[in-house]
Amino acid sequence: NLVWIDPVFRQKDPFLRALYEKGGGYTEQEKKKLLQRQTAIAGMVVPKYAEMMEKGIIEVSTTPYYHPILPLLCDSFSAREGMPGVTLPKERFIHPEDAAVQLKRGVELYEKTFGRRPAGLWPSEGSVSMEMLPLVAAEGFKWLATDEEILSNSLKRPLRRDSSGNCYDPFLYKAYSVE
Repeated sequence: NLVWIDPVFRQKDPFLRALYEKGGGYTEQEKKKLLQRQTAIAGMVVPKYAEMMEKGIIEVSTTPYYHPILPLLCDSFSAREGMPGVTLPKERFIHPEDAAVQLKRGVELYEKTFGRRPAGLWPSEGSVSMEMLPLVAAEGFKWLATDEEILSNSLKRPLRRDSSGNCYDPFLYKAYSVE
């Protein structure tokens, strides 16, 4: 847990700095105090995000409430789109109403936390499908994000990478619209 704490915090806090320098053999009391510090630091994140949003520095997106993969809630057989050979249960699960509830609850928590509606959605695991898009639009999202592999697969265009693994395909670096 100690190494998960940002080095800036470790250097500023005498207890954390001493613990880090100690390097091991921690007492139960030190472990307890470390967890208390870690919890306090984690508690600073959301207020800092809210402050930065108010200043227009960042935009914070949300995600479906219990972090479900929306395309699978809409239709469990949609897994075959990304994994054609996948073995699925015989019974198909089709419950877009559950996906809609997950989006609604995610928005409600965001509003409670930040005092405004979110503009953007980061779907769980970046998973997207045509079936979920109307639900996203109905909840009022202006944008959603996914990753380059999912976009590449959706467009059926392979990614080209340089020797360091960086993608240099310009089709990735723009916004896409879906009606």
